[in-house]
Amino acid sequence: MSDSADVMAVLGAIDREVTRLDGDARDVARGRIAELIPPYADPDAVGWYDRLLDAGGGSAGAADLDEALERLALPAGDVHALPRRVAALGAAARAFPDAYGPQGAKRDVMLRALAAPGILAAANGDDARGDPEQGLRLLVEPPPDDPSFAALRVAGRDVFSDLLLSQPPPFRGQLVNPDRPEIALTTRHRVRGMTLDDARRGFLDPANWKDVDGWCGMTPSDPPPNDPHVQKRFLEEVAMGECGGAELAIRVWLDFPPVRQLEDREGDPVELVLAYDMSKEQPLPANDMVRTDQGSIRVRDKHDHLAVTATKRISFGPSLPGGRSLAWLALPAGYIERGAAFIVGASGGLGKQITVKEGA
Repeated sequence: MSDSADVMAVLGAIDREVTRLDGDARDVARGRIAELIPPYADPDAVGWYDRLLDAGGGSAGAADLDEALERLALPAGDVHALPRRVAALGAAARAFPDAYGPQGAKRDVMLRALAAPGILAAANGDDARGDPEQGLRLLVEPPPDDPSFAALRVAGRDVFSDLLLSQPPPFRGQLVNPDRPEIALTTRHRVRGMTLDDARRGFLDPANWKDVDGWCGMTPSDPPPNDPHVQKRFLEEVAMGECGGAELAIRVWLDFPPVRQLEDREGDPVELVLAYDMSKEQPLPANDMVRTDQGSIRVRDKHDHLAVTATKRISFGPSLPGGRSLAWLALPAGYIERGAAFIVGASGGLGKQITVKEGA
């Protein structure tokens, strides 16, 4: 299983549990989840997972919540998945404290998941993992004035590992238009251990995107595009869960013009820009899930690091029901927010140690 699919399984199982609740119990559970997963503040968000399955033609879907949480007890494939894992664990514990809270009947499954590598600070500075019970108490009983993930990181400086604390909060973004499911995201990173040429051969080559968690394929068009402004055309397939699973997959043709290079006065390259947009024609096997999919990746040489800024704007067609809550919940759990993991995954063949930090 991939990191994305593991988190999606938990989020889907949580949503199904909340859907079974009525009245005040549902509102309370939804409100506690929204503290860590902000899209749940929308009352219409409840039921988003089964709407996602319906849109993708799926019928099976998430395991029950116990089984989904057990998946998070296994090591994450990528350190950049840790914040999403912890947010999902916290959402389950806050929504269902009688089951998964510190005194809950099923707290052991939470303790095993929190003890997975990379989440807790080492005990007494040695190699032993920290106290999962302390981590669970902090997840369920956050600072009273701010229960958000960002505040949780501050309050948990002695509880959570530096590896987790160094990662940005998950489930972020901006609704472009609150009346329709359109999202704009910008991620900024400092990247050490790479040159501009490494970036050109790595994550600025869309053929490499298939190696990133969540991407199921980047298939070049055959024949190549007959357009002087388009250098490459790929069918991008991205899964909201496991590739080939029941959850929704988005398949869209994207056009890529040549990478634009900016140079200094001496003619040396200082910046590279890769842009992309949906192709005007979307023949099969594109599946008409999106009506806008465009963005760019800008890489500037800062001498001691690369400053990477990635933007994405995506909106959905009528074949994806459920409005903004469905899109907003599904996408951050899927692929467009994980900028650091994207850079590392799409550059994995370079044979370099890549260090990616937010805040370029």
